[in-house]
Amino acid sequence: MAIRRSQSGVTLLEMVVSTILIGFSLAVIGELVILNTLASTKLSNKIDGQVGCSRALRRICEDVRQSRIIGNAFATVPNSYPDSATITTDPAAQVTPVGGFPTDWTAPPYLLNAQTLIVQQPVLFEDPTSTTNPLNGFPVRLTKGAIQADPPIPNVSIEYLDTVVYRLIADPNPEAQGQYMLQIARFSGFPLIPGSKLRPRLNPPQTVLKGIIGPMDPLNPGVPAVFQFLRSGRETTPLATPSPLETQSVVGVSINFQVKSPNKNTGANQEIATGHAEAYLKNAKFLRLTND
Repeated sequence: MAIRRSQSGVTLLEMVVSTILIGFSLAVIGELVILNTLASTKLSNKIDGQVGCSRALRRICEDVRQSRIIGNAFATVPNSYPDSATITTDPAAQVTPVGGFPTDWTAPPYLLNAQTLIVQQPVLFEDPTSTTNPLNGFPVRLTKGAIQADPPIPNVSIEYLDTVVYRLIADPNPEAQGQYMLQIARFSGFPLIPGSKLRPRLNPPQTVLKGIIGPMDPLNPGVPAVFQFLRSGRETTPLATPSPLETQSVVGVSINFQVKSPNKNTGANQEIATGHAEAYLKNAKFLRLTND
């Protein structure tokens, strides 16, 4: 004969079973929330690293494409900047940069290598009083004796160039040991030329990218090799450290990054982002204007 309950409620057994089921459900939901949070954090770190790489690559490529030369156009040692051997023809060697050379970098001269990129960009004339001046947009030249009349400095008429240096240095942050950051400095060879369109000076240097951990340089263990130098668009053996003679034939640069995000050794859910790009000089030396 079935027993009828005279009062509503649950038995102790029903309560225990319900508690177990609810606890199991909450555990599953909590695990899903944790996994979703971890996945979201890892994805966010990956995206941050990838965005940082992309921005740095875009900036370097733009500077290379706007340049007249990779290296030093005025130097007898064209893979170095500045070149004290050509002090009478190199305005950059004559004038100390505003703010001096960067104190966090090794002492100049800087050499083209896997950690250093040197490019020189023409300064363009822009008439401040007339936007229709036909000379607007043309490169500015330093005439013979513009810096000093006797003996003349420069001793020949030369094109005025800004020098842009990208340099890889160790991150001084103690939480980022073993990581590197890429910095940029822009130096002007002469303080001011009236009518010239001077780009902003970058000195002290500006940090372009942090958290760089590779690819590693086989010639310099423990240090990333981010730059390789190209002599043609079909280069199969890029140069890591071009000699002065080889520098004269360099027309492009290959950039490679491996970046840790977040850029702290103690950071959680760290991700590695990579980036690669190639950029070539885009100027009158390598392009031909055709009138049809």
